[in-house]
Amino acid sequence: MIKKPNLRKMIDASKLYFEKNLNQEEIAKKLGISVPQVSRLINTARNQGYVTTSVVDPFSESDDLTKQLITLFGLKDARIVESITKDKRATQNNVAQAGAEYLSGIVQTNDVISIAYSGTIYKLPQFLPKTHIENVSFVQPNGTLFEHVRGYQYDTLRETSLTMDADYFYFPAPAIVMDQYMKDMLHQDPIIHWLLKKANDSNISLFSVEAVDNNSLYVKNGYFSSSEIKKIAKDGAVGDIFGHFINNQGELLDEVLESRVIGMDISKLRLKDYAINISTGKELVNAIHASILGKYCNVLITDTTTAKLLLEKEKQTS
Repeated sequence: MIKKPNLRKMIDASKLYFEKNLNQEEIAKKLGISVPQVSRLINTARNQGYVTTSVVDPFSESDDLTKQLITLFGLKDARIVESITKDKRATQNNVAQAGAEYLSGIVQTNDVISIAYSGTIYKLPQFLPKTHIENVSFVQPNGTLFEHVRGYQYDTLRETSLTMDADYFYFPAPAIVMDQYMKDMLHQDPIIHWLLKKANDSNISLFSVEAVDNNSLYVKNGYFSSSEIKKIAKDGAVGDIFGHFINNQGELLDEVLESRVIGMDISKLRLKDYAINISTGKELVNAIHASILGKYCNVLITDTTTAKLLLEKEKQTS
């Protein structure tokens, strides 16, 4: 048992060291003892349980959420970044950075990567390290969105490819056409036919889901009016994946609507080595959930708030 005077001195030394942030030499002078004595007192306080320390791990919550998402949804992998509640743009930047880091960590020689435009994905190039890997190429998997949309998809494709010193291939066609006849005619074009095959055969795909509302890229580009997008939502669409509208079970919404979409066959996402959904925002939870149920992604990159809402939604529906 430690005698009371020694215990008092041990507590005093420990408080000066851990609470006042004094060094051992300063404590020795203050208490009138030697530096080795100070060291012994502090070590004894630790060993006797009078001093406890803990490490605050900022990644513990995201690591736990990652494990839960992978287990619950059967994902191949996931990356969860901290949400910045007062700054949605900062959270989006963090998710984009995580997507860039993930891509740079998996890309290998001869990879073909389809990359679909979104407000988050257009931020990827700024976070990618300059690199060169032999015979890597990027391909646009769907028809064109116009230049007035911020982060124009050609810019996204080009900047991502140039950063990785890769080849890239644009998709010279509209994203949505009037009917099946126009779609069939475009698919007969040899260049479009070749691009579709390249996108369908890509082994890595990057995409985001989009909400079905007036913020939809397809409304902003004039492919649908506000009233048309409202009807699509009313008919059961919870989101779209580069123009393919899906319901809450991940099923394609409507054959007529699908017959107008120009781009990669969405079912091909189920065959990719990496189908990476890079999405963030509580307004996208239903769409992200549906994309997982439809098995259109095997990797999810999002933020902690969105991840928690996904887990809650799955628990409510199961």
